[in-house]
Amino acid sequence: MAIYFQSLRSSSSGNCLVLWTATSSILIDCGVKVQRECADLLDAHRRRAGTLDGVIVSHAHGDHVTRASLRVLQREGIRIHAHRRVLRLLRERHGLEDWNRAPDLEPFPAGPFEVGDFRVTPMEVPHAPGVPYFGFVITARGARSKRTIVVCTDFHDYGGVLPHFVDADFIFVEANHDLQLLRQHPNPNSRYHLNNVKTASLLHHAIRQSASPPGAVMLGHLSEERNRRPLAIDEVRALFERRRTDIRFDLDAAPAHRASAIVEI
Repeated sequence: MAIYFQSLRSSSSGNCLVLWTATSSILIDCGVKVQRECADLLDAHRRRAGTLDGVIVSHAHGDHVTRASLRVLQREGIRIHAHRRVLRLLRERHGLEDWNRAPDLEPFPAGPFEVGDFRVTPMEVPHAPGVPYFGFVITARGARSKRTIVVCTDFHDYGGVLPHFVDADFIFVEANHDLQLLRQHPNPNSRYHLNNVKTASLLHHAIRQSASPPGAVMLGHLSEERNRRPLAIDEVRALFERRRTDIRFDLDAAPAHRASAIVEI
C-alpha cells in the first residue's frame, strides 16, 4: 500500500499537511484563516483522496489551527485530535463552550493512537513557554513494509527529537529562519524555532546514525520574512558537504502559500 504526503500550506502564517493511502487520510494542522478557503482545501483533498478520517493538531497557535478552520471542521463533522492541554487552550481562546455546537474534539493519549490507517505516536517538544507542542511519528497499517514518517516543527532544541529521526523513511522538519535575515529583521519569537543551521545539523546527525537514509526530506515552516527556500536547502547541502556526507535523499522545501509536490513514501 502506497503512502503519500503533501504540504498544502507551510509558513509562519499558516500550516496544513496531509498524509493519505488508497483508503484513508489525515490532516496535520489546519492553519487556514478564511472559512471559504478552508472548505475549498478540504473539498479538493477529498476529491483526490476520497476520505478524511481526522485532523491532528500539534498546538494551539493560530498558524496551525484557527477559529475559521474550527468552524469548518465542526460544520463538516470532522474529528479533531489534540493533546488535552492543547484542547484546553483551544476551548479558552475560541470560546468553544459557548458555540451552539462544539467541534468534535478528541484528546489523544501520551502513547500511540490510531486514526484511519495511521498509527500516530506524539512526542512533546519544547516550544514557547506555556505552549504545549507535539511532533508526530507516524506509520501506516497494511503497508507491504513498515514506513516511518516524522513530522516536527515549532521547536528550538532538537536533543530529545533526534532519536525519532533516526531510520525514518520521510522527514518533514522545521527550518524556520536564516541567521543573517534574522539579524536584518529581528524577532524575539524566533528563539523558539529551529534555524537553518540547526536543522542541517539535526538532519546530519540523524542520517549519520541511520542504517539507511530517508527517501525524502522536506523542510517546512519557513518564516516568510526571515527565510527563503533556496537558503534553507543550501544550508543543508553546505553542511553535508563540509562534513563529507553524501545527500542520498530527495531534499525540498515546502512553499508558503501553495501545495508542495506529492511525495510517495
